[in-house]
Amino acid sequence: MLWLLLGLLVLSLAGCAPAEQAVQIEVQVSPQPPAVGPAHLQIQLLDSGGHPLAAEKVSLEAAMSGPEMPPVKALARPAGDGRYEAPFRWSMPGQWTLTVAAVLSGGQTVTRQVNLDVAPADNQSAANRVLVPNHGAAIHLESPPDGAVFAAGQVVPVRVSVENFTLGEDGNHWHVYVDGQPQRMIMGNILTAELPDLPPGEHTISVYLSNGEHADLAEGDSVRIEIAEPAAGGN
Repeated sequence: MLWLLLGLLVLSLAGCAPAEQAVQIEVQVSPQPPAVGPAHLQIQLLDSGGHPLAAEKVSLEAAMSGPEMPPVKALARPAGDGRYEAPFRWSMPGQWTLTVAAVLSGGQTVTRQVNLDVAPADNQSAANRVLVPNHGAAIHLESPPDGAVFAAGQVVPVRVSVENFTLGEDGNHWHVYVDGQPQRMIMGNILTAELPDLPPGEHTISVYLSNGEHADLAEGDSVRIEIAEPAAGGN
C-alpha cells in the first residue's frame, strides 16, 4: 500500500492571538495502483507533534477533469487514533483529483487535494479472481434476505457475519460482488455496506472474505434479490 503524504497545512485560528496549528494529512489508497472498481481510502490526521488528531467530520470528493460527470462523494468513518476510513469506487479510468476535507473540533476546515491516475479495470470478476482456501473461515449474508424485492432507486443494505476470520487484522477484509462484478471492498472491522443505484431486474449479491493480498477465500455466500421496475409515470 502506498501512503501519499499530503504535507503540512497551517491553519489560522480565530481570535485575538495569532495562534496557528499544523495538521498533517496522510491518505492511503488500497489497492495499489488504483484501478476502476472497488477501493478503500484511509485518512490519517496528525498534529504538529505527530500525534493522532480527531475531527468532527472527514469528507471525500473525487472528480475527473474533462468528462461531464458528477463527483464521487463519501464520508469517512472514525477508526480510532486519528484514522478515518471509507469504502470507495472508481467509476472510470483516467486522472482523478481527490479532495479531503476535515472539520476539526474548533470548527476549522482543513482541505487538501491529491491527483491519482486510475487504471482500467483489471478484470477481477468473480469468475477469474485469485482464490485461496477458507481453512474454516466463513462469511454469511445476514441482509438482504434471499428473494427480497426493493423499490427502484432504493439503497440495498448489506450486512454480514464472520466466523474464524479477524477483520482488520493483517489487512483482512471482505468484498461485495453484484452479478459477478466487484462493487465494494470493506476494510477494517466493519460488517455493513450499501449498494445504491442498482438497475431494475434480478441480481445476485455475493460476499467473500479476502486477505491482505486481496485474494478472496473460495467459499462465500450469495442471495438473489429483485429491483422493481419504476412505477409508470414516475420520475
